Amino acid sequence: MEEYWRVFNIDKGNTKSQTTLEESFWHNNDDKTITLLTTPIIPSCYLFQTVVSRARKGKANSSANDLTATTLLLLPPELLFAIAEELEDYLDLIFFSVTCVAIWELTHPIRYRMIFDEVKQKSWAGCRVIFLGDHTETVPNEMFTDEEKAYYRKILPNDVDDDIDEPSDTDNVKLGRHLSCAPYDFASLILDTSPGARSNRWHRSNPRRSKALMNLRGDLLKPWLTFDLNDFMPSKAKGDNWLIRNYTKRQYVITLPSHFTQMLYSLIGHFASGSPRGGWLEHGDWAGNKIDIALASMHKQEYGDDSDWKDITDGIRKKLRSLCREEGYENRFQF
Repeated sequence: MEEYWRVFNIDKGNTKSQTTLEESFWHNNDDKTITLLTTPIIPSCYLFQTVVSRARKGKANSSANDLTATTLLLLPPELLFAIAEELEDYLDLIFFSVTCVAIWELTHPIRYRMIFDEVKQKSWAGCRVIFLGDHTETVPNEMFTDEEKAYYRKILPNDVDDDIDEPSDTDNVKLGRHLSCAPYDFASLILDTSPGARSNRWHRSNPRRSKALMNLRGDLLKPWLTFDLNDFMPSKAKGDNWLIRNYTKRQYVITLPSHFTQMLYSLIGHFASGSPRGGWLEHGDWAGNKIDIALASMHKQEYGDDSDWKDITDGIRKKLRSLCREEGYENRFQF
């Protein structure tokens, strides 16, 4: 029976669509997972500082019809800032901020924080991730904390327990089977009941924002109200490489974009005993660890002489070259 695999985000209870191991590992450069795991950067265009500066420079000689001469500006800046702080929804903050140039500048730190939190909520950067097959019988011992094991032991659905669990099974076996056999139910369980689940109102489905988007004419305002992680990817310079970083173990690998999927999956894969073709991945050293992706040029502190981070790139490349020879892909991939 064909085994299917999926990437699972433990911290946020998210999964990606399942594929066969060969398809996902050799024939698909998984750009979506790479985007999810890349630490986002907010472009300066979202902060509009240059526009504010130009507007102010052009308004040196104020008049009665000046853009900034509004009733709101008669209020003390401290009060305007306090009003902005009380706005829990990003849409409300944007509508308040565009009242005039001065208020746009005043709300800059609040807008930045809200944009950052909105983008961070979508991103997987820094989360515990694992690549699991549906024949998986267990998960790495260290993937869940003792507190999490105790918590989920109390709330795992009884109907799944009756079908797949044995009285002698350990917590890791039970959790592994729930992840592989009922991933979407388990994802919802984590997302809805986890003690660390986000409760901020502006992270939830927002009917007002949806209505505003439906009423938009053209795409002028859409980037300000919807957030696509691709818009927050760091800009790669020619010759720049990428880091896949493990915050749990303080290790990293340096890779080219064309090798992303193989590098990543060989590190976070976790296969079941006797799993067909699962020997490719063995027990990935980073399975269930906190992972992110970043540009090497922006994070030189990881591989400096005085860094306590460990470079394991050579070992992973050696492993992947061996896999290429075994599976007949040595002419396609040059690790």
